[in-house]
Amino acid sequence: MVKIFSLKTIGIFWEIACLKASPETLKGSRNIFLASLSANFFVSLLINLNYEKIYLAALLSLLECLTLIVLTATILLYSRKYERLNKTLSALMGVGAIIGIFAYLLIVVLPPSLLIIFRPAILIWNLSATAKVLTHSMEIGFSRAFLIAIGYAFCLWQILTFFYSKIAV
Repeated sequence: MVKIFSLKTIGIFWEIACLKASPETLKGSRNIFLASLSANFFVSLLINLNYEKIYLAALLSLLECLTLIVLTATILLYSRKYERLNKTLSALMGVGAIIGIFAYLLIVVLPPSLLIIFRPAILIWNLSATAKVLTHSMEIGFSRAFLIAIGYAFCLWQILTFFYSKIAV
């Protein structure tokens, strides 16, 4: 049996999510990328199942993961940082899963009136963690990386809105 995730790897994802570590601390393994991608997809699916039917929830989760991969790959390949692609994608997916678990727990536990208070905090946390990863991957300042993370969120929102309007019945 192949050991995909260790507690150490999950700990590194947690440290990246808390803005204490960088993607360079991860092993550049394809298995880690695939495992973190799967974790991010399934956590996103759990969140989306609170609002949508399974087929639509799965499609939205898939679109979310693919959008993040395509945007990140495009930026890193354009800036000729090919060697950082695997660790960056692994970090973004792993951090997305970690933050998604917190978001899911809030959705399940809190009433909608209180959830409104925590949504902006989760969004800022996610943007900050994404910016932290991009800061190290692209060798840019945090403020520039944060603006790129906002661009990610905007693109994702646009893509999900477009496809949702086409497939939701």
